[in-house]
Amino acid sequence: MRPRTFTLAAALAAALPLAPVPARADETPQPTEALKAALGKAAQYESYAFTATVERARPGGRERPQGGGGAAAPIEGRYAREQASWIKSGDTELIVLGDDMVARTGGGQWSRLAEPAGPGQGGQRARGRQQGWGNPAWRLARMTLPHAELAILANGIAEAKAPQADGALQRYTASLQAEAVRRLVPRAGGGRRSGGQDPNAEPPRASGELTVWVDQQGRVTRYEYTAHLKIALRGREFEFQTTRKVQLSGIGETAVEVPEAARKALEGTAPGGGQQPPQDEDDGGVI
Repeated sequence: MRPRTFTLAAALAAALPLAPVPARADETPQPTEALKAALGKAAQYESYAFTATVERARPGGRERPQGGGGAAAPIEGRYAREQASWIKSGDTELIVLGDDMVARTGGGQWSRLAEPAGPGQGGQRARGRQQGWGNPAWRLARMTLPHAELAILANGIAEAKAPQADGALQRYTASLQAEAVRRLVPRAGGGRRSGGQDPNAEPPRASGELTVWVDQQGRVTRYEYTAHLKIALRGREFEFQTTRKVQLSGIGETAVEVPEAARKALEGTAPGGGQQPPQDEDDGGVI
C-alpha cells in the first residue's frame, strides 16, 4: 500500500472552516425594486379588510374633506375575490357582486343601482340628477379598492429610499411618477363647478409621495399617499392636493357574506326601484 501524502495546502484546507461566500451586490434587492415587489404582491391579495380616509385641500389651507363639507367620514370595507365586496361610509352601505351593486342607507331596504359598475371601473353615468350629485352610494361605487390602487402604485414608483424600522414594521418612502398620480386622482379639477377640462389641454402637472409599511412576512399592511396636481383651466392654473390613508387587515382571512335581502335585490326580486347615478362632478376622483 502506498503511503498517503498531504500537502500543506491540503492540510490547512481540511483544518480550517469554509469561509462564507460574500453575496453579490446585485443579489440584494434595491429599495425601489423591493417596494415594487411588495406592492405587486399586495395587489394580488385574495381577501382583506380595510379602513380608509381621504382629505383634499387647495393652497391657502382650505381643506376639502371627503364629501365636500363637514368632517371626513372614514370608509371601511371587506373584499373577497371569490365572494363579494362590502363598503360602508357613514350610514351608507354598498355590496358589489360581479358587475352588480346594491346599496342601502341607515339600515333600510337594499336597492339595486340602475347602472351596474364595480368599484374603480367607472360605468355609464345617467344624465340628470335623480338622486343628486352627492348620492353617497354612487360615491362609494366610484371608489378604487385597495388591491386595484396598489397595482397602480406598484407600477408608478419613481424612486424609493431604503426602508426604516418602525416598530416591527419596515417603512418605505417613495416618489410617484406623474402618470400614476393622474390615474389615482383622475377627475381632480374637472366636473360641473369648474366647467370641465378642455379635452385638448395638456395633462395636469402631477407629483406625489408614498409611504408604505411592510410587516415581517413581506405584506403591505398600511399605505398612504399625497397627490399634487396643477391644472390649467380658462387661462388660470389651479392646484389640488389629495391625501389618502389606508389600513389593511385580515389579509387572506376575510370573508364577505351577502345578506339574503341584498342578494334578492341583486337578483332583481326585491321590491323597490334602482338608484340612478348622478352626472360626474368635481369630487377629485378619489373617495
